[in-house]
Amino acid sequence: MPKVATTLEEAADLFDQMQDQGVTSADVADFYVEPPGARPDPSQPPSAPVRERITRHLVRRRKHAEKVFVTGQKGAGKTVTLARIVRDSAITEHFVPLVVRATRHIPAGAADIRLLLVMLITQVSQFIDERTLDQRVDLAGLKVGGISKVLSAWTKLFADKSTPAAPETFQNAKTKLSAQFLELSEEIVRDPQRRAQVLGDPRYSVTELHRVASALIEFTQQALELRVDGPQYLLLVIDDLDKYIVPSEVQSIFYDGMEALRSLPCPAVLTYPYFLNFTDSFVQREDSAHAIHNVKVAERVHQPPTLLPLERRALLDPARAFFNGVYDKLADRSLVLDQAVIDRAALLSAGIPREFLRLLSAGFELCIDHHKQRLDLPTLNVARIGLQQIMARTANEPWRQAGLKLVQARGDIQGFSEMLDTVHVVEYVNSAVWYGVHPAMEDLVEAWIRQDRNLLIDKGTDAAIVDRELEETWRKAAAGRPRAAD
Repeated sequence: MPKVATTLEEAADLFDQMQDQGVTSADVADFYVEPPGARPDPSQPPSAPVRERITRHLVRRRKHAEKVFVTGQKGAGKTVTLARIVRDSAITEHFVPLVVRATRHIPAGAADIRLLLVMLITQVSQFIDERTLDQRVDLAGLKVGGISKVLSAWTKLFADKSTPAAPETFQNAKTKLSAQFLELSEEIVRDPQRRAQVLGDPRYSVTELHRVASALIEFTQQALELRVDGPQYLLLVIDDLDKYIVPSEVQSIFYDGMEALRSLPCPAVLTYPYFLNFTDSFVQREDSAHAIHNVKVAERVHQPPTLLPLERRALLDPARAFFNGVYDKLADRSLVLDQAVIDRAALLSAGIPREFLRLLSAGFELCIDHHKQRLDLPTLNVARIGLQQIMARTANEPWRQAGLKLVQARGDIQGFSEMLDTVHVVEYVNSAVWYGVHPAMEDLVEAWIRQDRNLLIDKGTDAAIVDRELEETWRKAAAGRPRAAD
């Protein structure tokens, strides 16, 4: 478990570091705090945590190549949840997890299903080596049928000369392939030209790459099943797929490549971008898709349906318990002036754990700059303004600003779901799901709305139709946005 920070410097660094820990980090698993369960019906008990439902499903269906898809807003806790799942005793009793953080191998903005399959081939091959699976199974001198045929056929794609002789054994085939794929995988990470070369070569087809990946996975599964001293099933966990939100990436991985992922011959847990939940053409089976919702932080006022101003907004008790638990695992209470600071950070986060960490990290940095001993509300507000400025710079296109005004005015995201994955827009969960701009930007967007309203009034627009005219103006501006993935 991470050491609890006792100085502002330690806290600033730790809160910053914990925003980007991977599934395989021991710290991130220890950092996990169970979020309060959703209560769609107040008369019924809270629903079981997503982590528990996924674990139960995987264990019950362990003999099948089940695929579980996990989503949620950026920072909602997907990585932390996956970290707890792969360490759950019910999982480790039956599965050997292979965890892959996709963005460590394929940069966001450059992903493609073919590059993803190359990465998987490399990772599975290394997994076999690290677990010495080809040594635990008696394969000496044995020709491994279809696996050797597939692997040996693929050596020609990475050789400068004519096709090498077919390997006689699985070990020989995999040794050759491993070295070649490892080199290719490393080149893909650092060399855009090499990525383009792979994508432009018709020999690197999804069908052939999928065949090799499946062959390695099948061997891994067979080797695990023959063991008598441990779990017998491979569990593939691919995190950070939700970071691939450029339209070309979404099309390649989640539309064109979805069947290739679904048909991999092992159980798997994969993340995906949250905004795809709102597209008609992307439909996941209900039992295979799980959303990690933001923590419910405040009640909505129904007349009109909106939140109270931040200064009058009351943090709900379950949310306070959750965010206190997150804070107390990382830092000493002496570093904040009082409970009000943690409450305000929780409200400003919209119930998104990473936003909570981001605000507090920025606040601790400001305390260091200003030679303060503790983080107080005025300093946290300066941190909020800094976050607002960062977010405003990435929302300076007229169509995006118009979209934010519409979301703030209407409480829905019709036509603007992609802004969920940039966290310009946040999802609130009460008895029903609704939406608003990020709390750090609320006053800025409200100022934009007031300015637009005053301009219409100054032009003589009838007050009775100002709101309708505003929405029509914003819709026209929003129509100028680039073509979205959905």
